[in-house]
Amino acid sequence: MTAGESIESGPDVPPVAGADPEALLAQLRTCADLRSDSDAIFLLMTTMWRRSVLTSRRTVLLDGIELTDGATVMDVAPGGGAIARWLLESGHRVIAWCRTKLEADLVAARCDGLTGLDVRVGDLASLRGEQVDLLVHLPVSIEPSPAVSTAEFLALAADVLAPAGSLVWSFANEVGLDTMCAVTDENGGRHRLDLAIPSIEASPWTHRSSRRAAEQALAAAGLAGQRWGACFPTATSPSAVLFDDLYARPEAARVVDQLVGGSIGAPVGSLLLVDPRQAHRRLVAAGLGPQVSPAHVVVASRSGRAEPNAEAAGDGDGAGDGDGVRGGDGHGARLLAALTGAERLRPWQQRLHLMDEDGELVVRRRRVWPSAGVAEQAWVINQVTERAGFVEGANLEVLVADAAERGDLRTVRRELQRWADWLRSHALPTSSDEAATPFRPAGTVDVLPPHLFDVVLSNFVLDADDTLQFIDAEWHIEGGVDLRTVAARALCRFAFQLVVSGRTLPWPATATADEIAQTLGHSVGLAFGGEEIDAWHAAEGELSAMIYGVEAAAARAALDAEGGASRLALAVTQRLPFAALVDEVERATAELGAVRTNYEVTLAAHDAMASQRDTAVERLAAAEAQLADLRYAIEAHERLAESQRSELAAYHDRGAVPAPVADRRRPRPVAPPSYHRMRARIVGPAGGTRHRVLVAARRTLINR
Repeated sequence: MTAGESIESGPDVPPVAGADPEALLAQLRTCADLRSDSDAIFLLMTTMWRRSVLTSRRTVLLDGIELTDGATVMDVAPGGGAIARWLLESGHRVIAWCRTKLEADLVAARCDGLTGLDVRVGDLASLRGEQVDLLVHLPVSIEPSPAVSTAEFLALAADVLAPAGSLVWSFANEVGLDTMCAVTDENGGRHRLDLAIPSIEASPWTHRSSRRAAEQALAAAGLAGQRWGACFPTATSPSAVLFDDLYARPEAARVVDQLVGGSIGAPVGSLLLVDPRQAHRRLVAAGLGPQVSPAHVVVASRSGRAEPNAEAAGDGDGAGDGDGVRGGDGHGARLLAALTGAERLRPWQQRLHLMDEDGELVVRRRRVWPSAGVAEQAWVINQVTERAGFVEGANLEVLVADAAERGDLRTVRRELQRWADWLRSHALPTSSDEAATPFRPAGTVDVLPPHLFDVVLSNFVLDADDTLQFIDAEWHIEGGVDLRTVAARALCRFAFQLVVSGRTLPWPATATADEIAQTLGHSVGLAFGGEEIDAWHAAEGELSAMIYGVEAAAARAALDAEGGASRLALAVTQRLPFAALVDEVERATAELGAVRTNYEVTLAAHDAMASQRDTAVERLAAAEAQLADLRYAIEAHERLAESQRSELAAYHDRGAVPAPVADRRRPRPVAPPSYHRMRARIVGPAGGTRHRVLVAARRTLINR
């Protein structure tokens, strides 16, 4: 098969969303610095796909493998050539077998300027006859290209591996936490259980398998010596590898949770059935941890146990020794776990090894790229603690989160008060000589030491004596930090994790992460408000720009969005586990039933009041009609009374002539009628209709 042809056998592996191999190839060909420790390469990792193709974090899968100088390594399906470049820089010879011409071009561009590279495109069988010390297969999807057949791959391994050679193979777990907890098909967008994907027995391809099937296939190929590790969060972009020896320890559930948290490898935006972190803790405690990891890595050899060399996992400078296949000074210990942390600009990158040294758990750290420069910039220092005992115990973040889910606010306050008191006990006297920094503004009253910057709850553990221990002093801020600023930072980060976790919380669903954080801070005497949060966002933006190479404004905007998130926000709701959503629906349904019952009672009361209103309106109309009649009668009688008064005045005028002057022969004047006679004429007889009407009118006038 020629260099321009692709393999025609096997199903196509779809590319990761956002794949742009042609654009990446063009950028690699014009990149001025292609070294593994180059920030120029780091800054090309603008998407998840590019990160998986370009990252050298995948070299953590090779930790503990020891190679002699100038060893020959065969890299099957090398993706973007990150591991091939890393091996070449170590002085080894690399045979890179590519599935397509585009993949071969990417590898050649990534390794430009180095000698010892042999890029091939063709049938796997064409590689037979080679003799290699290490066969590496850590598949990454570059484009829709054929998957590698497990049978062909293992047949090749049996043929090309030297007698003392090793095979390193990583693949996604078809029964991992992501397939059990996630219900989103990341390729088609359909919502279903990924357990419906055919198993390795039906589709034997190397990019996805089950551990049991892979164990049997390796043994059948003569590679009986096997050492297995669990990859988190994925095989293509791992940040942690945990070996079986760690899972066998009695404290495995807590240690594993402390190392990997909820990193299960589910695609961003996946719908989840349950909270993966809680599910993982239970499965590890039940002894099922290795079987349900999101991905596996296996180191296999022809005979004996494939034991990663503890010396090869020791400290080193990362540029030519001490990084797995690069040798090291060694400590005669067993490697239990290797962690590489988040992707950072090269001076800040660290690697952590959890070792078993004569039964004692020990943490060893080292810088991955010391050749990239000093891990110090402006007011930030990245500190490497080369050796420290591993503090095993209950993680404070887990304790508080579990208590919040139970609605146990008393325990939440007690544990947070313990944390707040611990911070106050480490406060230092304020010195005006220290220069102000974003995390220690002018006028700061309570100052913590430089190493107590990252005081998030997950960095605290309760040891066997129930004493709070700070376990990660990696970051130092010159001049110390403002206690309230870093406390606000810790509580806001914790509150956001609570909001998006899907847990039942004792606060309203409308409460934002920042509001919950402020409530928690106020409860333990560390009250802060919007101004302190804004100051932290600004400081964190500057820090992110230095460490991750992002725009400070973009980092601050992301923090603003996190702080404003609530459980009712659509972006948060889409991330909540399905089981949590079901609980929320059931609670909402119960609340809706209560609201409906109350509505029906209120509606009945409303109808009764409406009926009473109609009756009252009718009675009022009748009363108003009666009142109108009374007013009309009163007006008529007032007119009659006025007429009678005029007539009475006329009678008085006629009878006013003096008696002596009167002519006796004239008729005698008629005397005016008495009051009672006049009243009888006007009012009518007592008990008559006119009498009753006028009496009622009189009472009405009096009442006015």
